[in-house]
Amino acid sequence: MQNSHFVVANAATIISLGNLHSAPALIAIIGFFITSFMIVRRIEGALFISIALTTVIAMIAGFTPLPQEIISGIPNIGSMALKIDFGAIFDLRLLPVIWTFFIIAFFDAFGTITALGTNPKFWSKNQEKKTGNAAITINSFGSVIGSIFGVPTVTTFMESASGITAGGRTGLVAIIVGVLFLASIFFFPLVKAVPVEAAAPAIIIVGLFMLSGIKNIKYSDQSEAIPALLTLAAIPFTYSIANGIGIGSISYVFLKIVTGRIGEVHPAMHLIALFSILNFASVFY
Repeated sequence: MQNSHFVVANAATIISLGNLHSAPALIAIIGFFITSFMIVRRIEGALFISIALTTVIAMIAGFTPLPQEIISGIPNIGSMALKIDFGAIFDLRLLPVIWTFFIIAFFDAFGTITALGTNPKFWSKNQEKKTGNAAITINSFGSVIGSIFGVPTVTTFMESASGITAGGRTGLVAIIVGVLFLASIFFFPLVKAVPVEAAAPAIIIVGLFMLSGIKNIKYSDQSEAIPALLTLAAIPFTYSIANGIGIGSISYVFLKIVTGRIGEVHPAMHLIALFSILNFASVFY
């Protein structure tokens, strides 16, 4: 919504409606209608096609300049790659940093994978535990390997919902996407030409794919519904999946305890709630 310029910062209300008459917002609006039309019509590759069409429209309108070149050289990451000081892990002053990255990486990955997993096209109920654990393990490896090469945390993003909706269910999809990402390094000028306003509508629609899991919330049970509400609200308003899961977990465990239903709480939830309390209390800072 922010990249589409549909919402902007506001000193009085925190956020408010953006200027829908501006060129960037108009491009995003056109992209949203194109994307939603293709999704409703069940057109194969709807998200990719809509982004491409919106980009072309933006170029024709003069909002986005044409790329000056198509192929570029590989960027130099020599200043960052393999520069890890392993001796520094024994420095206690780094503990807050390690803890912060762990909380963010784990809860962001956990929350995203859980949301994606509610889509029956991804995995069945019988596969949930095994596949979910494997996904978390792969995220861990990705984070470590990415750090070695000096790039941002490699993790699962909600954009994966677009692949799931298109029918991707196996590791072969991930391999092909990885190869295409590798190829995109050489076509960076072309990729860079795509404005964020063209991609933002597709991400808004992806939110629909992740929202399907809310039908499983037990609204008749307030000890379930209240934590769910807090989680859903906290994620966008605090701009963090980790914060949302933390707040929801604390309230969930608390409500189960005070209603005498502690037996319904999985031991892992107690740990998550405890870690969340320590994190919010800045114990390690």
